Formats: sequence, structure tokens, C-alpha cells
Amino acid sequence: MTYNKGIIKAITLLLGMFAFSSAQAVTVTLDFSSAPNGWTNNWSYSEDGYNLSMPSGTHMDDSNPYLYFHDGGANNTNNWVDIVAADSSLFNLISFDYLYGSGTNVIGSDGSSLALAYASSWTTMAVSGFTGLSSLRFDVGGGSIYVDNIVLSSAAVPEPATLALMGLGLAGIGFARKKQAV
Repeated sequence: MTYNKGIIKAITLLLGMFAFSSAQAVTVTLDFSSAPNGWTNNWSYSEDGYNLSMPSGTHMDDSNPYLYFHDGGANNTNNWVDIVAADSSLFNLISFDYLYGSGTNVIGSDGSSLALAYASSWTTMAVSGFTGLSSLRFDVGGGSIYVDNIVLSSAAVPEPATLALMGLGLAGIGFARKKQAV
């Protein structure tokens, strides 16, 4: 059986082009527009596929929806908010808005961290390096912070169909080389 080398090369090239595509990243903005109002303890909240939790000292304001939390005084360890994807998938931090924030650290599960400077007016912080996170923490080391519009995106992963096409492409390359050797 004779195969046209041009057809085999074209098919292999097309399969190779599809082999390196991945699922599109979905971007969401956590704006706290449907969060509960008032001070809460052992607080948890879900929005757009992400879960937020904090043991105490958070405040939501329906008239101005944003997240507010503080250090609670000396030796208070309940001074953070954790964010995780509800389906446990990996995600990326793109940006967030904040006010005040002196002493606050943003910490990613991958070891990335960012110390925030004091901001006397709402400031948008675009970040890089916070990728492939399983969790994200806003940790107040002192003072207080207001946070809003946390922009997250899902980490792009290859789709099963893409992996299958890549396997077919590799098999096609192997088959073409075997035919050339014969």
C-alpha cells in the first residue's frame, strides 16, 4: 500500500496544530455584590465558582459591597481571608482593588507573595506571578484593608480531545517515518 507523502505530511501538520491548544481561561470578578451585610464570625461566602473563608472580623456592606477586614488588635491570628476555587481547580490572580492595606500581604499557594503599601484612595493592583494557585490569602499583619473587584482566571489546561489529537499526530509522525525507512 503506497501513501502520498504530501497527504501524510499535511495530516500530521494539521494534527500537530491542534495538539497544542488548550481550554480557554475563564475570567471572573469577585465584586461581593451578593454578599451578606454586617459583621460575621467564621465567615464563608461563595461567588462565581470561588469560596472565601475567614474565621472572624470581616464586614460586608450592602450599600457599598466590598470586603473589609482588620487585624483585630495585638496577637489576633484571625486576620486573613482565603480564596479557593469551588471545584478545587487551579486559578490565577490578575488584579484587585484595595484601600488602606498597610501591613497586608497577598500570598499564593505557589509561594508568591506581595506586600501592599498604604493606599489612601482606592487603588487597582495588577499582579503577575500569581499563577497556578490552589489558594490565595489576603493576610492583614496590622491595620485594616478594604478589598473589591478581585479578578481571577482559571488556569488553562489541555482538553481531553486535544490530548487525543496530539496522540494521533505523534502516531502519524511515527507511521510516516516507518514508511520512509521501508
